[in-house]
Amino acid sequence: MFTPRACSSPTSGFSSDDDQAHAGVQLATGAEEYMRTCSVLQITPCGRWHRALTGALAECAIPHYGIGPRGAVAVGASLNVNEVLLEVTLSDNRLGAEGAGVVASALLCNSTLRVLTLDQNAIGSEGCEALARGITGSSRLLALSLAANGLGDDGVRALLAPLCEGAPLSLRSLNLSENGITPVGARELVRALHDEAAEGSVLLQTLDLRWNQLGAVGTAALAHGLLAPTSAPRASIEELALSWNAIGDEGARHLAAVLPRAPTLRALWLENNGIGAPGALALAAALATLGGAGGERAAGGGVEAVGGGGCARLELLSLCVNPIGRQGLRVLAEGVEAAQPACPLRELRSDGCGVLADEPLLARLDAAVHALSGQTGATGARGQPPPAWLEEQLCVLRLKAAPTRALKAVSYTHPTLPTQGG
Repeated sequence: MFTPRACSSPTSGFSSDDDQAHAGVQLATGAEEYMRTCSVLQITPCGRWHRALTGALAECAIPHYGIGPRGAVAVGASLNVNEVLLEVTLSDNRLGAEGAGVVASALLCNSTLRVLTLDQNAIGSEGCEALARGITGSSRLLALSLAANGLGDDGVRALLAPLCEGAPLSLRSLNLSENGITPVGARELVRALHDEAAEGSVLLQTLDLRWNQLGAVGTAALAHGLLAPTSAPRASIEELALSWNAIGDEGARHLAAVLPRAPTLRALWLENNGIGAPGALALAAALATLGGAGGERAAGGGVEAVGGGGCARLELLSLCVNPIGRQGLRVLAEGVEAAQPACPLRELRSDGCGVLADEPLLARLDAAVHALSGQTGATGARGQPPPAWLEEQLCVLRLKAAPTRALKAVSYTHPTLPTQGG
């Protein structure tokens, strides 16, 4: 599973202003406003939300509570004045565009919230205009997750439109997975992040675009528009998740072309993208240049490195569930071997790439990465249990022919995004 690595805790690194409650200062929670609004609207209060407010908790998750647009009005009323909450999860609550607009309005008043998760709320492109005003008007929100909201390309355009007009951005982490984004949306994203950063902006560091429809064309736009040096004034991408986007070998080649000169990228997830041996060869050539190993030829003659890798910082590359096969694994091993010892790579994941667990090539790849990282078990390619997300996807495949009732038991958990990157 893609888990952002830039921050150890969603509430770490905050200023002392956020600790006033511990210094004896009574901070507003919005509990009274919440109950008053529920009474006016004649709706049943959410007990878990009310307990979080009365308990002055820093985090509250209320997914699958059926809050709806009317309930969002009460939640928004409490967020308008709340000075305690740092992280809020409202996933799968049927908020729709109307409810998203209410939450966005609350962001304009709230000065403490750092992490907001609104996954699976059918927000659509209509709700993105209101959200855009909220995220650009909030100076403290650092992470936003909008997975599985049917945003599409129009939603991406609406969400990022204020950036093209010079609005400041506080977000360091953005999750747009499972939103039907095509190469058109990818270009909109690049265009918005290419504009000169307004005063008070921070640089976007974590971008999750899994389960979209980017293909090779969209991947090329992101690779050359966001990862190359000085390409995007508003972005300093450290973690990029592109799994399940059908990027193929061509998309892998575009990424490989910029990896040796990507000055900030530390982790790249490319699971289940139909990358075969040709794509692995391109990535292997890029790996061979990491750490300034340009000009060397890997043992066996399969990979020739090219110069220009001295500024790269890539530490993790995940290629799980791609039809790389023996040939692809061989050239990957050669690429890693050619890059020693200056290569920053510390983890190369290759579960489910079309070879048996006892394949000697996996042992060779293990040894190559271990030599760089100085630790054992770094690749996850051999002698390790499959990661949780892989087990889950295999379970889904096994249940494809099963009754619908059995499929409902398989759930997918979105990653928890950090609040700031380092």
